[in-house]
Amino acid sequence: MNNTLVLPEVSVILATFNRQNLVGRAIQSVLLQDFPGFELIVVDDGSTDQSAEVISALRLKDSRVNYIFQQNQGLASARNTGVAAAKGRYVTFLDSDDEYHGSHLRLRKEMLDANPQVMMLHGGVEVINGSSLVPDY
Repeated sequence: MNNTLVLPEVSVILATFNRQNLVGRAIQSVLLQDFPGFELIVVDDGSTDQSAEVISALRLKDSRVNYIFQQNQGLASARNTGVAAAKGRYVTFLDSDDEYHGSHLRLRKEMLDANPQVMMLHGGVEVINGSSLVPDY
């Protein structure tokens, strides 16, 4: 019997706060990736809505989903909590109101593996139901 622990290649950090209507879609977009070698660390930054129930239901369906609840400390703290728990070779972030395309993790991992001198990678953005990435003030 092989008891070797297999670590994930990619750790996805998803920080959320009171996004019960959106966080499920964000999580599903990670779970539907065509690259299975990831862990998803959802850090709930003190939500007071039903976010915990949504996250817990999805966590029960897939062991790659890890859930951490912390008192509200803000986005940077939640992301840092996620990074501290990460086990992957690569770390990436997904906001709880965003979604990944199905090949997102695989394509970025392939790019980083092929270019070891690259320390950070930022991909394209597709805006849905909006016309600009820059808000009008």
